[in-house]
Amino acid sequence: MKFYPINLNLKDKNVLIVGAGKVALRKFKRLLQTGAQIKIIAPEFNQGFKVYLNQETREYIFLERKFREKDLIGQFLVFAATDNSELNKRIALLARGKNILVNIIDSAKLSNFTVPAAVTRGELLLTASSGSNLPALSKNIKEKLKQEFGLEYQILLELMKDK
Repeated sequence: MKFYPINLNLKDKNVLIVGAGKVALRKFKRLLQTGAQIKIIAPEFNQGFKVYLNQETREYIFLERKFREKDLIGQFLVFAATDNSELNKRIALLARGKNILVNIIDSAKLSNFTVPAAVTRGELLLTASSGSNLPALSKNIKEKLKQEFGLEYQILLELMKDK
């Protein structure tokens, strides 16, 4: 499958994450940097969410319950990040039926998009993707990019922005 690379502006867009395990936590942390309005739904939450659960913010809300079809209303983007493949598949079909972009963590075939490994240096965004065939390769390339592109690139872009 060939993917079209794109960088989405998610500021003020509604993003739903169904599930609250380790993968959902990684998605959540990355989404926090985008200005998206994030809703996370799960019957229970990974310990990594604990620091966020007690904070009052307009950036995200947590709903400690099972997914309902009506949770898709008004969503721009959906991540199905549960450990239940059948539920993830159901979410994919429902979201596609409503023309909502969806990422299924255990199935690139059911997804409208995948999320590449990423390195950021201010406004510089470098990504690597293996088409979901070998995530370890993407991660390895990400580590190499981190070493190759340091803070000096962030500084350069900040200087150029002012000019």
